[in-house]
Amino acid sequence: MGVLSPATSLDVKASTATTYVAQFTDSVAARHAKIYVDANGVAFVDDSFSNGIEFANNNSGRIHVNGSERMRVDGSGNLLIGGTTASSADIALYANGRVESGFNDNTTEGVRLDPAGIVNIRRDSGTSTAIGVFSGGVASASTQTVEIKANGSITAAGNIVTGNDPGVAGRPAGIRAGSNGTLQIAKAAGAQGVVIYKTGTDLAQIELKTDGSINAAGTVNLAANLLMELPLV
Repeated sequence: MGVLSPATSLDVKASTATTYVAQFTDSVAARHAKIYVDANGVAFVDDSFSNGIEFANNNSGRIHVNGSERMRVDGSGNLLIGGTTASSADIALYANGRVESGFNDNTTEGVRLDPAGIVNIRRDSGTSTAIGVFSGGVASASTQTVEIKANGSITAAGNIVTGNDPGVAGRPAGIRAGSNGTLQIAKAAGAQGVVIYKTGTDLAQIELKTDGSINAAGTVNLAANLLMELPLV
């Protein structure tokens, strides 16, 4: 149809460069499915071009729903949802196995699952609930604020707090390892603050108590010019 020498059993050519070349209609002509062809590619769409499937000349396949592109497979085989490029999509499933949800090329909050076994979680630097194997402020792509490595080591750019934060007013019970090298421990009066055990035994070798007393199983060596006050016998 529309051609003098058809290349196949059914060969349809439109009368203009940009138009629908075929239409399929239901029994009451209420709905139509159309094949649209132009210089940019081919599409299978409804009446208003709001819903359909498009295959573009840039080697990408796209799904349109409710007037907008909702999903795309790009020329590299990446599946993109909520965006037209890997760096702008809300969810990106890469052909190499990497998965990103909102990560957007290190500039926004999100999660990245890497096939190398790395999990990246990026939260805004002002969000106190930021957790994960990797966490960093969205404005600093190369700055890792928390990193848990495969060898079990943990690196943190800020303070590490267990329990409550004893570095605040009122000194609630807890432990704080400060990024400045200060270790703060707060416990109830008379309780053990720091206890050091020898491996293989339950006997405490050193006890530092919150009342200021120190118990040691061995000799206490003091630095030069440092006085120790001993109780009278």
